[in-house]
Amino acid sequence: MKLTLIIILLLVTFTRVGCAQQKNDTIYRAYLADRSEEIEYHSLEKLEESSAKEFQGNYHFGSSEAESDLSIIFSHGKWFAKEEYGVWEQETWARKTDRIKVSYNDNTKVIKLGENATEYFAYTCVDNSNLFLKKGAKGIGFSFTETENGKVYRYIQFNEGIKIKTIGKYPEASFVKLTKEELGEYTKYELQIMRNEIFARKGYVFKKDGKMDNYFSTKEWYKTITKTNNPDLNEIEKYNVNLIITLEKQ
Repeated sequence: MKLTLIIILLLVTFTRVGCAQQKNDTIYRAYLADRSEEIEYHSLEKLEESSAKEFQGNYHFGSSEAESDLSIIFSHGKWFAKEEYGVWEQETWARKTDRIKVSYNDNTKVIKLGENATEYFAYTCVDNSNLFLKKGAKGIGFSFTETENGKVYRYIQFNEGIKIKTIGKYPEASFVKLTKEELGEYTKYELQIMRNEIFARKGYVFKKDGKMDNYFSTKEWYKTITKTNNPDLNEIEKYNVNLIITLEKQ
């Protein structure tokens, strides 16, 4: 009886998948990230539970005006993601950076990055049908839909990514603009370390034998950074420094 039930369920699942490929004249296509090579759509399987550490890295998608870059880091049990892309402004192309919303199915497993028209999912390759992709490969897929001549095209652009290494205990403070709610989870001492770590990553020279000098001088990564009295903070870092100072004063 149990064997019969399993067979029936498998047949139902197979039927649904087969129909999905043709439903509403939808055409499914998958490519490597820059669309230079087409790969088998069915060989990519969405991971409903994604271990963040496996996917920390930089991912490039598209080409020319349609290109974008997704970056992901993992810190304190959370994913932090941002997207860089080009926009046409004042008769020239400009680069924009947006923080990407991360959707979890519980406190630790990521199911989706982005929302509305921009969606990224974690995928794995489940077979060896692709010349440029091997079974077991994991990466991020940019998923989107287009309509042309009355037909719906569902695309996945897949990228295995380039791994990146973060620096410091709170790398997110130099990566994305944080919120009051996120920073509210930390003590004032932790906020002080986070704020000064932003400067330390840029090689800032702290007061000799002071509290921050004693703290960061023990960090191997800080010892290797070129030192300066005038660190050049980017827009994200300046924003987070000002926000942290506000919270420290409360």
